[in-house]
Amino acid sequence: MLMGNHDARNVGDEHFQELFGARSHEMQHERVRLLGVDSTEPDLDSGRVGRDRYRWMDERFSIDPDEFKVVAMHHHLVPVPGTGRERNIVFDAGDLLRALVNSGVDLVLCGHKHVPNVWRLEDMLIINTGTCCTQRLRGKVRPTYTIIEIEDLHRVRVTQKEPFGEPNVIAQYDDMNKPVCGWRHSGEHDAAWEDARGAKLVREIESDILAEVDE
Repeated sequence: MLMGNHDARNVGDEHFQELFGARSHEMQHERVRLLGVDSTEPDLDSGRVGRDRYRWMDERFSIDPDEFKVVAMHHHLVPVPGTGRERNIVFDAGDLLRALVNSGVDLVLCGHKHVPNVWRLEDMLIINTGTCCTQRLRGKVRPTYTIIEIEDLHRVRVTQKEPFGEPNVIAQYDDMNKPVCGWRHSGEHDAAWEDARGAKLVREIESDILAEVDE
């Protein structure tokens, strides 16, 4: 159970914690570890995760690097088609993406705008679920919920279902939890690029000075 932006209004976090417990929490079943991360901000529709939770995720996911790693949050991690003007992703989406990829996260679960969607980014699956308990829908989106099946730590099947309707498999992957991209973003790459850019700028300035002297 995670807080949404409406739960965070009017000091709603106090009621949430009294009724449901911590705003961020951890679950584990066999070799699947799920971290629920609070992305809400008090009295705001926008969201943010923050650096403290990056460190927490990295610490928890480093316990067993080979397990299947899941992060759940309320807001969007990346843009979702059909959700209108882009103001739904967390403010720190870029830094959060880097933290998730560096921690080897396999699956990210999101909600917020009630529009189902599946993206695959790097070696990570990002699933936005719909809603089956409100009429606050967009366009021709039907009220649905999402069923996610994980088999053998690398097979993922995503099924969308309307209440009392037939299930519809909308995505299936057989190669999850098997990273094919070994490069991971870190500050060292940024520093190296900045050093190279600085050296190039110095060379350009020196060339301009020598050209002026020759003239």
